[in-house]
Amino acid sequence: MPGSVGKKRMRSPRVVIIAVILVAILIVGAVAWLAVQSGNNEEQHPSEYTKHSPILINGNSGFTNASGVVQGSGTASDPYIIANWYISASNADGIWIQDTDAHFTVRNCQVHNGTGHSGIYLSNCINGALENNNCSDNYDGIYLVSSSNNTLSNNSCSSNSYNGITLVSSNNNTLSDNNCSSNDNGGITLALSSNNTLSDNNCSSNACWGIGLGSFSINNEISWNQISNNVGCGVDIYSGSNNRIWYNIIIGNNGATGTYNPSHAQARDDGTNNRWNGTDVYGNHGNYWSDWRTPDAVSPHGIVDQPYIILGSAGAKDYYPLTYNPLKLAISSISSCLS
Repeated sequence: MPGSVGKKRMRSPRVVIIAVILVAILIVGAVAWLAVQSGNNEEQHPSEYTKHSPILINGNSGFTNASGVVQGSGTASDPYIIANWYISASNADGIWIQDTDAHFTVRNCQVHNGTGHSGIYLSNCINGALENNNCSDNYDGIYLVSSSNNTLSNNSCSSNSYNGITLVSSNNNTLSDNNCSSNDNGGITLALSSNNTLSDNNCSSNACWGIGLGSFSINNEISWNQISNNVGCGVDIYSGSNNRIWYNIIIGNNGATGTYNPSHAQARDDGTNNRWNGTDVYGNHGNYWSDWRTPDAVSPHGIVDQPYIILGSAGAKDYYPLTYNPLKLAISSISSCLS
């Protein structure tokens, strides 16, 4: 018996250690579970952004630190800066600015989850700049109404349930280098808007058109845009006039293949007096159409010998369709200069 008691006493510290380890494992597991639950309950966001509630700025006096302004005084040389916010637009437009003429910049914000709302909404605003924002998974990525002399550049407006960027009654705005792809309606849509410049935008893989112009959209310049693989037409002018569309790269829209099919022409023009080619220092140039690249037997070379026939009631044609992709040519020229 004494020997048996001795053995039990020798096992006791080992049992205690095992028990402590088991308790520690249970504690660690519980902490980990709580962390996961907390992560599920609190929306995660990239570390370069700071979470912020939807922003509403009404009038110049609304530009305050409380409304998301991080610096600036509102002058041309020192604009108000709204930057680096991560915003859910599930209950309101992510960033809504209205009735302002102060200079402002919205930069590097991520606005998402706006099922029935816009990522960024400008109403009656001038002197604004929207730069490097990600406005995806909203209703409209960016929406401008009655807003003029604003600049939209390098924004990602993709996978929205309506349009990537919409302009309504908005004039003299410049849109460049924006990615408006994979939206459920159009990439960029203009209505009642004039004298806007659209260049170097990527409007691809949208469920309807790449770039659409509606009623009373006049005198807009559309050039150097990549418009590809949209379910509908790459450019669809359903009621605009006096617009100029040239030097765009238009590929694989409206079911187009490498061979032209009148039923699958890549653009539509139901407007009046729109020009599908422009004049620059090199002479007349139209657009590059992936289904219309030959023949090119007659000078000037680089231009398809026959015009590209566009769908729609206007009877429009691109009289100077390009045989080459100007974007690829530009990149090749830059590479040659650098080498």
